[in-house]
Amino acid sequence: MVVGAALQCSAYSLSHFIAGRIITGIGNGFNTSTVPTWQSECSKSHRRGQLVMVEGALITGGICFSYWLDFGFSFLDPNSIAWRFPIGFQIFFALVILSFVHELPESPRWLVLKGKEDEALNVLGALSDLPSDDPYIWGEFQAIKDTVIENQEAGGLKDLNQIGLDPLTSRILAAANGTGASNCVAARAPEAVLIG
Repeated sequence: MVVGAALQCSAYSLSHFIAGRIITGIGNGFNTSTVPTWQSECSKSHRRGQLVMVEGALITGGICFSYWLDFGFSFLDPNSIAWRFPIGFQIFFALVILSFVHELPESPRWLVLKGKEDEALNVLGALSDLPSDDPYIWGEFQAIKDTVIENQEAGGLKDLNQIGLDPLTSRILAAANGTGASNCVAARAPEAVLIG
């Protein structure tokens, strides 16, 4: 996201801007698809829903903040800072996240999947504030390991298409998901408010 935002706010041609937008979109896709999964795998079952909802609330708050930032900088038109700064400001939040993410543990499920079982036990123990040889930790570890083995035996990605859609239709639906009505409303709401 840092690279994509830097490309966007430094763009002097449409192709340069579009390349930055694509890179930012890919980075944002990785971010929004991995964070809820990691949170769910590293939190207690009675807290998982709350943490995922907090993430959603932070996303909504970030969108609100960006709208106000866009609105404030819109008064600087026709200066290019009116659109460059709001796009570039997201780099600040990405750098804050990057500075702390290395201190976070890997997901125990991912560690088991990669064959790092001792490390998975240590992470489970640290997350529960228990020694890694505690019976509760071993029970959690065994449940994760059984699930990973079951998923590997299930066949992986080919089982995702259980409803019988042909590959082309599946790709079209996946692409359309990213251009859905909610994304269009979120992207164009400030303009609608200013016009209305």
